[in-house]
Amino acid sequence: MFLLLFLLCSGSEKGAREIRGTGPGTIRFSGFDWSAVTSGPRSIPPGPNQFSGSRENVWVDKQGRLHLKITCSDGQWKCAGVILRGAVAHGRYCFKVSTNLDELNEYVVAGMFLYRDDHNEADIEFSRWGNPLAEAGQYALQPYDRDGNVHRFSMEDAGERSTHIIDWKPESVSFLSHSGHGEFYGRIGFAGRTGSAPGSSQQLISSWTYRGQDIPAGNRVRLMINLWLYRGTPPPDLKEAELIIESVSVMSN
Repeated sequence: MFLLLFLLCSGSEKGAREIRGTGPGTIRFSGFDWSAVTSGPRSIPPGPNQFSGSRENVWVDKQGRLHLKITCSDGQWKCAGVILRGAVAHGRYCFKVSTNLDELNEYVVAGMFLYRDDHNEADIEFSRWGNPLAEAGQYALQPYDRDGNVHRFSMEDAGERSTHIIDWKPESVSFLSHSGHGEFYGRIGFAGRTGSAPGSSQQLISSWTYRGQDIPAGNRVRLMINLWLYRGTPPPDLKEAELIIESVSVMSN
């Protein structure tokens, strides 16, 4: 089985990768300093998986876009993630994505989230969690298995360019996703109405506001982006996966 896996996935893309940083282990992206998640030979959560900070897995291209890539080399699958340096505060976190998230393999998970610990976490995730018939989008508060902590939605019509927002306040966490990268008026403080800006082709994908007991506490929270394999399971098609983030912006409340 190992030999077969090696033969099928050994053709991972090789090439120049640029990691822009202000110091060792630092990635400079979208005006912020980030650290790559690195596990060495160990498998760690989520998954568990091996995470690599190499130029094959994490890089910034000449257009200033962040790339996270799941790779397979010598039969070993490696995932990718970055953490914004320093704790974050209540505010609005906006992720502009240049990947068709609906086309990710059902075992691939793309996450953009606020994290303090396993019970203080607000997630935007894109995965079918091993079920090819499931919807690809999910907003979640941890623990995810508490009633009312998950909102799932379809990404079928989102296309290759989409925008996703977490609006974190002491009393609520609101989420919004829309197609495209331009200005959008939605339900979480965007001029108090839904729909795209005049003349725009952007459309609302989903929105949800959570006011339950599992809003992340307001200190020691970190901002993270990752791309990983559900249960550490290689995708059935044995294809590598890539997530491209055009930009991340932060606006304080």
